[in-house]
Amino acid sequence: MAFGMYFLAIVFYLFVRLVFFHSSSSGMLHILDYFVSSFVLFVALVSSIGRMNREFSNHLLLGTFLMLLIGVSSVFRMVPLPGGMTLTFVIPLMTGYVLGMSCGFWVGSICIVVGSFFVGGVGPWMIYQSLFMGLIGAGAGMFELERRGSFYLLLVYATLGSFCFGFLMNFWFYFGLQPLQSGFPMENIQRYVQFYLASSLLWDGLRALGNVVFLFFFLPIAELLASYKGMLKTSTVME
Repeated sequence: MAFGMYFLAIVFYLFVRLVFFHSSSSGMLHILDYFVSSFVLFVALVSSIGRMNREFSNHLLLGTFLMLLIGVSSVFRMVPLPGGMTLTFVIPLMTGYVLGMSCGFWVGSICIVVGSFFVGGVGPWMIYQSLFMGLIGAGAGMFELERRGSFYLLLVYATLGSFCFGFLMNFWFYFGLQPLQSGFPMENIQRYVQFYLASSLLWDGLRALGNVVFLFFFLPIAELLASYKGMLKTSTVME
């Protein structure tokens, strides 16, 4: 529920920014963009810690698992693939699917920050990437591993999430274009949709295809995480 609110909050902000402040070249608006996205990211990370503390008892093992998953996901980001395909989505999706929304958000958001230092992707767009990848990982927690057919729902979600990620990420590039034309609200929305279709639709389609294939290929990761999930919920006390 909380992650849904974070998602709606950032989408609402981007919508208002697009419709009413689309043509402004004020540097203060760009600073506001970073402040709002950074604030939502910070609040989501902090709230995730509280949720993980309540859901899991073995905090040391959980922390070790999360650092390992973040490391693997960061390395996956370095693997060169054609078009928009990337392995970056696999671990956050699997983490959220097996360990829940909070873990999925942490792995998704932090792996972007860590991986950016390896691929030279550090820049003002990194906050957007971190927030949206975290939300993608958190959303995978809607599908419980134990439910029959949940993996196929995850595949559908991964496909839609690929397009959603690209659609939201493009706001950063779109707001940076100068000069921007002003217009009525619907005209501004129409221009952005046209911009997305022309610049990212094919790229995101290849990413969606890759996510489906990679999730099938790396399904054993989910099974491995599931085998350790019980241990994460049981604290061991040394006597």
